[in-house]
Amino acid sequence: MNRTNRRFQARLNRMSDIDAQRIIRRQINNKLGLLSSRYDRAVTNDQRVQIANQMEDLCNAEIDYWINIYEENHLNTEAQGTIILEEANMHIANFREVIQQINELRKELLNPVQS
Repeated sequence: MNRTNRRFQARLNRMSDIDAQRIIRRQINNKLGLLSSRYDRAVTNDQRVQIANQMEDLCNAEIDYWINIYEENHLNTEAQGTIILEEANMHIANFREVIQQINELRKELLNPVQS
């Protein structure tokens, strides 16, 4: 782990869980934004498919992350636990929707319409 990653990890450890999750979410959104920008600038369909694959991998990792949070907090019935469960469900649904859109794009790229 390089120095930047260690600093970031130490910063996350000092924060509350909700603040740390917000920062991670912001970084994921930035990464998806960068990938979307690269997708828009891609020249060939092969490049677009590779970028779509990276986007899907990122979304799958986030789904796994939120499923773990959901499972950890599922037994917690406090108000904050309920908010976290709702947030986890929302994020899981959103990332699954994004994956569905990525799959539709990838299908179009791999099977271009013949005129």
